This record gives sequence, C-alpha cells and structure tokens, in this order.
Amino acid sequence: MTHDPRGQKLPVYIAQLAEHLTVEQATLKTELELIRNNIEHIKTVVAMEQNCAKLAGETTVTEATTSVETAIIKNAHVLEHQNEQIPSDQLLHSVGSCNAVQPRPLQFGS
Repeated sequence: MTHDPRGQKLPVYIAQLAEHLTVEQATLKTELELIRNNIEHIKTVVAMEQNCAKLAGETTVTEATTSVETAIIKNAHVLEHQNEQIPSDQLLHSVGSCNAVQPRPLQFGS
C-alpha cells in the first residue's frame, strides 16, 4: 500500500470521508431535533383542537372498524418500515360493530 500510488492516497481519502460523514451526521442530528420539535408542536395543537371539540360537544359516532382502518391507512408507511404485517380485511371485520365516539375536526373560516 505504501509503494502503490493509489494506496498512498487512501489515508487522505479516508480522512476526508470521515470528516464528511461527521458533518453529515451533525446535520442529520439537527434536522432530527427540528422534526421532533415540530411533532411535539403538532401533538399540542391536535390535543388543543380535540379539547375544544369535546368542550363544544362536537362529536360523531363511528364504527370501531372504520377508526381502525383509518389508523392503519394513516400509519401504513410506519408499519411497513417496521416490517409489521397489516391486518387483513377479514381480521378487521371480525372486530365487530361496536361504536366509538370520535371528535369532529374543527373547521376554521366560513
């Protein structure tokens, strides 16, 4: 490696790569922290909206299977990323038809 011209360039290349990866890691850490903060803000806003909807008595009755299907659809990418199996339609409909109270989304404007 010390006699080959390409091998002599390898330590410099590895050092540059390490520096680049360190900078990239720091950038990703910063972005991740911003995303976490944004998620916490969204959770706060959603909780406030739900509390306002409950206080206003704005609720609607829906079947539990509908709520479960909606949650699965909204979180399918997370389930797939974690290699979780998405329940089949047959399994979903075996839940039965119990009802759940679901707050209506708030509407702003006219």
